[in-house]
Order: sequence, then structure tokens, then C-alpha cells
Amino acid sequence: MSVATRYRVLQCFRKLHKTKYAVFQDDDFAIKETRKRINDEFRKGKNETDPEKIEELIKVAEDADLILRKTVIQARLVGENRYRLRITKDTHLDDTYPFDPNAVLPEPLSKRKGKRAQKTCEEIQKELDEKPPS
Repeated sequence: MSVATRYRVLQCFRKLHKTKYAVFQDDDFAIKETRKRINDEFRKGKNETDPEKIEELIKVAEDADLILRKTVIQARLVGENRYRLRITKDTHLDDTYPFDPNAVLPEPLSKRKGKRAQKTCEEIQKELDEKPPS
């Protein structure tokens, strides 16, 4: 392994451990489990010599770091049925769109008449196959 590659691997390792503390702040169990998982994954790739495989593993580590930073949100119970969310500057907040009341919704596969209509997967698949494509 070249010096530059080794440096990148160690950089990813350190970055993941820093991310672990940022994302799971004050959650000792999550920090401990994440630490164990990071160390186990890096130990698995310790003896890898193929440069392409090493690059692939670095990419996986960078992607894991990005996913942790952007998608994990901590929630703490602060009262009865009340939670406080800890959202960081890195958290990806998806745009939400209001429901369109004029939207054309597909007809449900089974209609409830008194009791719930029970259909097998095969019956539903036959209905779907018989419907002409829209």
C-alpha cells in the first residue's frame, strides 16, 4: 500500500470516529456499538493489497460517513408523547409537498364491505394482470 493510500485510509478511519461522536452525542451505547463496528470493518480490510479493492473500501467508508451525517437524527423523550429532536447542520431535510386534493388516486385492490375482503396474493396478481395498462 502506498503512503498516500495509507494516509487516505487513516483519514477515513479518523473521520468516521469523529462522525460517530457528532451523530450519537451523549448516547454511550450507540457510540460504543458504532466504534466496535468501525474497528471491525477496518480490521477486515487490513490485509487487502489490491489497489482497486482498497479504493472501493475507502469509497464505502466515505459513503457511510456521509449517510451517518445526513440521515441520523437523535430523539429524546422530554415529556409524555413529546420528543426533542437534535438536528445538526449536516442533516438533510427533504422538501415536503402538500397533498393535492385534485390528485387522481388509483382504485384500491379490494373494497371493504362489512368485513375486510381477504384475497390471496395470487388473486390480486390475476386482477392486476387482467387490468389493461393505463
